[in-house]
Amino acid sequence: MLKNRIVFLLFVLLLPVMASADAVRGLASRLIGGEESNFVFKIDDKGIGDYFQLGSEDGKVLICGNKPYSQAAGFYYYLKKYNGSYVGQMDLNIKIPVSWKLPEEELVESIFEIRNAYNYCTFSYTMAFWDWDRWERELDLLALYGVNQPLMVVGLEKVWQNTLRKLGFDEADIQAFIPSSAYKAWWLMGNLEGTGGPVSQEYIDAEYELAVKILDRMRDFGMEPISQGFFGMVPTTTKKYYPKARLVEQGLWGSFLRPYVLAPTTRDFHLFADAWYASLHDLYGKFSYYGGDLFHEGGNTGGLLVGLSARNVEKAMQKASPGANYVLQGWGENPKRILLNGLSNNQTLVQKLYKDIGNSSGSYGRRYGRKPWTLNIVSNFGGTHGLYTNLFSVAKIPELLSRPANNDCIGIGYLCEGTENNPVLYDLLSDVFWADSAITVDSWLEEYTARRYGKQNENVVKAWNLLASSIYNVKGISEGATDSVINARPAENVKKARSWSSGKIYWDRAVIQEAALLMLDVADEFSGSEGFLYDLTDIFRQVLQDLAFDATGDSTRMLELIRDTERLVASNSNFLLGSWLEAAYKQGADEQEAKQFVIAAKQLVTRWEPADQKWPGIKDYSNRTWSGLVGDYYYSRWSAFFEKDTADYRLNIVDIENSWIYDARMYPTKPVGDTIGICRELAEKWINK
Repeated sequence: MLKNRIVFLLFVLLLPVMASADAVRGLASRLIGGEESNFVFKIDDKGIGDYFQLGSEDGKVLICGNKPYSQAAGFYYYLKKYNGSYVGQMDLNIKIPVSWKLPEEELVESIFEIRNAYNYCTFSYTMAFWDWDRWERELDLLALYGVNQPLMVVGLEKVWQNTLRKLGFDEADIQAFIPSSAYKAWWLMGNLEGTGGPVSQEYIDAEYELAVKILDRMRDFGMEPISQGFFGMVPTTTKKYYPKARLVEQGLWGSFLRPYVLAPTTRDFHLFADAWYASLHDLYGKFSYYGGDLFHEGGNTGGLLVGLSARNVEKAMQKASPGANYVLQGWGENPKRILLNGLSNNQTLVQKLYKDIGNSSGSYGRRYGRKPWTLNIVSNFGGTHGLYTNLFSVAKIPELLSRPANNDCIGIGYLCEGTENNPVLYDLLSDVFWADSAITVDSWLEEYTARRYGKQNENVVKAWNLLASSIYNVKGISEGATDSVINARPAENVKKARSWSSGKIYWDRAVIQEAALLMLDVADEFSGSEGFLYDLTDIFRQVLQDLAFDATGDSTRMLELIRDTERLVASNSNFLLGSWLEAAYKQGADEQEAKQFVIAAKQLVTRWEPADQKWPGIKDYSNRTWSGLVGDYYYSRWSAFFEKDTADYRLNIVDIENSWIYDARMYPTKPVGDTIGICRELAEKWINK
């Protein structure tokens, strides 16, 4: 009997190791199906932080690491260095050799304790309608990068539903509080409630089931996901049920009524917090990190003692999950110094959302007292399209963060509002995460393009060096990629689509054309490369966008550029509005909800707000250069602008936009046309001519 107990205990102790080994083997199987038997993955904690080590064992490739995500990063390192392979969000290029080359002994350690991923906004601008298949590919990519602390807020609808039921709210008020997934991000940040809803029980249950799968996989990979903590946000209907509660009205966020804040210094706050954490932990287990920003983006403090309020938020969190860390967004004046002063130094983490991507001085601005922080790149706003980043600044981050002035920085990450764009940035970051010195961009690009496209090519390298020296070398703060004026609400001499965009043209547009022609000259050699065709499409999209800046007063030229942009992006599966709308439709539990979610999906990438609200600054914030949007929505606005006098157009523009949003029309989900052939026509028409 004692022997059986010992065997059982050993089995239980080995379960986490077995599960983690299975997780990495499963990842390898999905990437190199049938070939994973050529690899041996071992957990080996050397007590030196996150690391991976390459070697060989019994004629197989040996990859050791302290965590499953470290092993996965070592696997990708091997695929890149010894196999010339590439894995990204939109495409991959995996080479299966006759025999796998045994690597030299090599140990690589990350100088970053934490490697973050995702902004709250990412869960709406990019991930709103993802299913498990799409999430599984993304989680594999996170592991390959070695991300160990991703934000994870899928499935919180059920947490809120269960919490509010415990607290006595009726079903109608609970439904009115929960938004569709298109607006989930701003709900969780305390900016709005119920937008795009009400949602069905079937939707809530499906999101819960998806969240369980995501969290199980993250934990199998050894990651420590950041969930949502309770920071006082409550529905505006709370006063019906708790009339004596101290509720601080938060006013409007633009045109949206914000949820209230329940004063953290009161007993009612702790009642709600206990119910929230009990519901969260019952569904998903406990976490080591919890987010949630008190008084986010100009919230009203209502006379509350901010430091004491923050201390009570932390107190409730520690009661529910002792030893947990409170994660705050460092954005503008958020979090305020007085709030930080109320929090413990050793249980607070600030994620600096860093948009000054052109800064390579090593001075990263505001610090947070003695609170540790992570530097997180925010190079995309709203999920918009446009070539944008500074490759040289990003490549220098390991060197810059190693300076004594940054010794309170313990990590790095990417918290872009939208992803599935500018893939070069993310692959560079996958190397920065594991580098201990600056990366040389020129040689890195040569290796990157060979991996992504399948082979080296002189024209390709020249083209990318041109891009790196111009549009991928932004200086100063530009609030993400410069908007396409095609996507802007039409006006004479309009310079941008988003109110907060800089509208700067900081690059030489002739250089982009030169790069496009260099790529086009060798396009036939890469016709089978998804990565090459994506980049060819994106570079020519940029060429047409650049030409449109000077065409806003020329109806013939502008409308022709819009039609040609539509033809171009329709030829690539990554630029289709139809895919976004189809995913939204499939998320609905029935026909009515499916149509409701499609309206929310269309609204988010156009007007942003519902038709009965008027916040001029938010329109087109999430504009996209997608087939369907370009050829229909944007074309119809510009046509109306050129056909009518200005006064008449301004009166009817809202009707034009709303009629498109509420039209039931769906759009193609398959590309149409030959990208290379279309680019040749465009080059002859717009560049060579």
